[in-house]
Amino acid sequence: MTTNARLGGVIFAADHKRLASFYAAMTDLPAQFADDTIVVLHSDTFELVIHKLSGEPAMDRPPVPR
Repeated sequence: MTTNARLGGVIFAADHKRLASFYAAMTDLPAQFADDTIVVLHSDTFELVIHKLSGEPAMDRPPVPR
């Protein structure tokens, strides 16, 4: 049996596309797939999946530090 398993991670976020843009810029991982609920950043050895959280309020500005 042959598998193409690779290391990876999953992140859930209210604004999944914005977070995917951040991680793509920080890691140079290209987006392999994107739609309204998921973005997959991919390389030969690693895959990062960012899922949208339904029902979360949209952020129009960064949170105020406490």
